Amino acid sequence: MKAKTLIFGHRGVPVKFPENSLRGFKYALDHQIDGLELDVHLTRAHIPVVIHDETLQRTTNGEGQIADYSLSELKKFRLSDGQRIAHFKRSTELGKIS
Repeated sequence: MKAKTLIFGHRGVPVKFPENSLRGFKYALDHQIDGLELDVHLTRAHIPVVIHDETLQRTTNGEGQIADYSLSELKKFRLSDGQRIAHFKRSTELGKIS
């Protein structure tokens, strides 16, 4: 029996959208991938945000460590196309990201 090859969006679709962005995740899901790989770091209050690096410099217009900021402070920073850093919300649905 031949195993099925699974296709995952690694950090979304970073060749079309900023990595770990909601637009990248939506594009990947709209194109019927099997799953998403994403990265999470915690804010000062231990709220998970979706960003690869521990720092802001490479992927946003901000500077410093993710862990040094509150969620409201991080919402001021933008990815290269103007999107905000995605974060997890408390929800009855597991895995809800906004």
